[in-house]
Amino acid sequence: MKKQISIRIVAFLCGILSTFSQESINRKSRIPISIESISLSDILNKSREALSSIESIKYQIIQQKALKERYGQPYIDAIFTCQKDSRVKDVGFGKAKLKAQGTIELNGKKEDFSFSYDGNTFKYSRGNIKNKVIKSPTRKIVMGYLQQHLFMLQAFPYTDEVPYMPLGFGYKYEGIEMYNGEKCFKVKTTSAVINAEGEIVKGKRIKIWYISTHSFLPIGFSDEKFYKQEISIKNINKSDKKPFKTKSANENTMSVSQARMELAGEKLLKLMTNSPKWIAKDQDGKIWNSVDLKGKVVFIDFWGSWCAPCKKAMPQIEQLYKHYKNNKNVIILGISANEKDNSASIKYFNNKKYSYTHIPNRIDIAKKFKVEYYPTVYIINKQGKVSYYETDFSQDGFHNWKKMINSLLNQ
Repeated sequence: MKKQISIRIVAFLCGILSTFSQESINRKSRIPISIESISLSDILNKSREALSSIESIKYQIIQQKALKERYGQPYIDAIFTCQKDSRVKDVGFGKAKLKAQGTIELNGKKEDFSFSYDGNTFKYSRGNIKNKVIKSPTRKIVMGYLQQHLFMLQAFPYTDEVPYMPLGFGYKYEGIEMYNGEKCFKVKTTSAVINAEGEIVKGKRIKIWYISTHSFLPIGFSDEKFYKQEISIKNINKSDKKPFKTKSANENTMSVSQARMELAGEKLLKLMTNSPKWIAKDQDGKIWNSVDLKGKVVFIDFWGSWCAPCKKAMPQIEQLYKHYKNNKNVIILGISANEKDNSASIKYFNNKKYSYTHIPNRIDIAKKFKVEYYPTVYIINKQGKVSYYETDFSQDGFHNWKKMINSLLNQ
């Protein structure tokens, strides 16, 4: 009996000590920090801490032009639902699944839009563009469809792995301001290109975040030039009954290469139009004339020694050349352009010991093919018509090109 009483007394005393200890911790955590004297590091650390506790969030974002006289900036009203997921690939939304729906009004034209990403597929609609669904999209493809206004719309700190990454000059605390109906800490980060004399030679980039003094969450953003945003939080860590599905049974899913072709096709030569005429000398002095290439399937890669994606693509082009080098009906060409040093592309090509044909420094030919992004690939059929194009580097380039060339050889 005495033993039981002793155990109960010890348990009671432990409970008191535990309660006292927890209350002491709670009191410490509730010690208020004067918002008038708070440091920049405390603001950013507390905001990052508050953001780290958020697994899912739903918010409204209203974006307007930052300057009244600025023309061509949209008014956007949208609802975002974001759910962090470390397993998904970051295609511009951080490590998160995302849904967005709203309206965009630009130059007097108002359109509904929606886009979503479930970690596997990306879906996009805007105005008359309905239900574009791309499997395993890249960041560049997502940006290509959304364009700058919608791609830059979201409140990035809510899904960034490291919120508030500074620009070149770090952050500066600029005091307390009212924003979106709340008292906010105003923190600003800037960058610019500076010459040896310390003069700014290229315009500043600016990011300003308005962080609530109450919740330490970002509720506003501005770049002082183009955009200002108001962020209104609807709910936090509330499970969404509707999953982040992007595709229904009656929709067709595009591959990355199909999406890349579609995006490129907005600016490049149209499919089944005549290829431009050109004459050029390769780096070994041989003259090539497009007229003489009729009756052959011609692969052309527009590249530059300054272009990292171009360099990544070139081993696949070499592989393509070796695959067809004994086929007199297939021609593999690389045409370099936009080189500051005329010898740079030749040096790079030779150093890598590539063996397909290289035509150096012909920006005039690139312009005829409406090339704006590098690398750009065209495949021309036996009749001299454009049968395929793509921009950017693709892991599946060799297989896609070979499949297209084979199909054209059989026509």
